[in-house]
Amino acid sequence: DVTLSATGDIDINSALAFKGTSVDGFTLLAGGAIAVNQSVSGTGNIVLDSGLTALGGSGAGGITVGAAVATTGTKAGDDAIVLSAGSAGIQLDSNLSASVVDLSTTGGGVTQAGTAGITTGLLQSSTGVGGAVALPGANAIGSIGAFAVTGGGLQLTDTGTLTITT
Repeated sequence: DVTLSATGDIDINSALAFKGTSVDGFTLLAGGAIAVNQSVSGTGNIVLDSGLTALGGSGAGGITVGAAVATTGTKAGDDAIVLSAGSAGIQLDSNLSASVVDLSTTGGGVTQAGTAGITTGLLQSSTGVGGAVALPGANAIGSIGAFAVTGGGLQLTDTGTLTITT
């Protein structure tokens, strides 16, 4: 795995592709915000974690996905996109594609553009979402696992059959 960290913001302004047997995934850790302005792809887990107070951040860092993020794992359990944001929340303006998509925020909720989509077998939230979740895009989600939302509701559009598990 490759891990990159910054005390401030991280802007992805060139396409990133992590593939091969020596890289099983990558993690970006930011004290500030993370902006995905160009595509991100890989063959392992992709983790974006913003607003980290341990890196000197205020806890407010958000994540904006403005370009596609996709992963195709080569091993079982190695095909997830994990977005964890601070109180500024998550803005999805482009597509996410993985076997598992995990969205969590301390506030600000999750907002998706109608032109964006999530393609996944499992949508979940490891630590919950603070604020409303609005996912009106062209989503193809097989099932929803644990997904706690506090301080708002959950709106989801899905193009197929959706299974809800607890």
